[in-house]
Amino acid sequence: MSFASAKKKALKERKTLPIEKASEIFDDLTDSEVNQAKSEGRFLVIDKHNIIPDPDQPRRAFDIDKLNLLQSKIETDGQIQPVVVKQTSNGNYMLIVGERRYRAIMQSSKVHTIDCVVTSRFSDHPKDPTPDERLSRLLYQRSENADREPLSLLEEISVCKEIVELEKSIGGNNKTAAKKLGMTPGNLSKLLALFEMDEDVKTMMKVTSDYQTIYEV
Repeated sequence: MSFASAKKKALKERKTLPIEKASEIFDDLTDSEVNQAKSEGRFLVIDKHNIIPDPDQPRRAFDIDKLNLLQSKIETDGQIQPVVVKQTSNGNYMLIVGERRYRAIMQSSKVHTIDCVVTSRFSDHPKDPTPDERLSRLLYQRSENADREPLSLLEEISVCKEIVELEKSIGGNNKTAAKKLGMTPGNLSKLLALFEMDEDVKTMMKVTSDYQTIYEV
């Protein structure tokens, strides 16, 4: 089942999804999911300096104006949605989902804590994940970015390339990777082909996200 189909199916079954499964498909947690985390002791208000970003976060470029706007909104209205973190072996936490909220709060001089839901989905050694875990985390983060603010075309190509490589490392192939990415194998091949293009093509990627058009050029 493709990601899009899984998400459509889950919309009908959302109330029955446990929080760990719901988080695989949705970037925003519902009130009931947050309340469940609270009842299980997994909703924490953490000092922002005790949270580290994921060094492998697929988004590399952040719009400063949008971050400043988000910072202002959080300072005025509070943090509406918790981020998702994983506790590390040294007792701190690593960000899994919520990079833009995290960065907006980190640059604020008024907000000192971050509302978090702690997940046990990933290992206690986030800097050395297994291929299966890294694949799962990348798919999770790609989904969250797509729903909030799509990755740039270059970032999308890079993350898809890594997803394909990780999928192959656990016994899969381009077809199974395409299924997890919610695209056809043919479109995935076109997307990956752009990775080898020259600088002129990469310049085009900065002004359009239409990889089909660029591929034809």
